[in-house]
Amino acid sequence: MITAKHIREIWESDPKNVARHFTAILKDFGYSVTPDYAEDEIRRLYAGGSPKGGPSMFIDRWLKDGIA
Repeated sequence: MITAKHIREIWESDPKNVARHFTAILKDFGYSVTPDYAEDEIRRLYAGGSPKGGPSMFIDRWLKDGIA
């Protein structure tokens, strides 16, 4: 389990790494996304934005609950 706190800590030091890992997981789920998309969504969600469906909903859940 990777906690939401741990994701935040990694994000603060290496956002591109988090975006690459989220992209890989999303692609495993069949989404066609890029690391740039993931990075932009993470930034937007951390800034208080709401998920906009599909992959954004997964990212939002991971940021709040971590990844099991």
